[in-house]
Amino acid sequence: MFDFRVAHARYYPSFGISADMGILAFDPNYLVRAPESVLYSLVGDLAAPLINRNAIEMAYANANAIICELSLTMRKVF
Repeated sequence: MFDFRVAHARYYPSFGISADMGILAFDPNYLVRAPESVLYSLVGDLAAPLINRNAIEMAYANANAIICELSLTMRKVF
């Protein structure tokens, strides 16, 4: 089933630990630029909900419509 708390949480910025630096670790030049890379990653995590707001709202509305449809189908069955 669809959890509305999870869908609502997508409207807020999220921070996660990723292994992006692990891909670039073979070249020592990228390790010097680590603070810049981390900063860009954090800015991207903060801006993602603002940029993807319409997509998040459409996914939320679509999930809500699916739940309504399932509810009506269940009422017909029982």
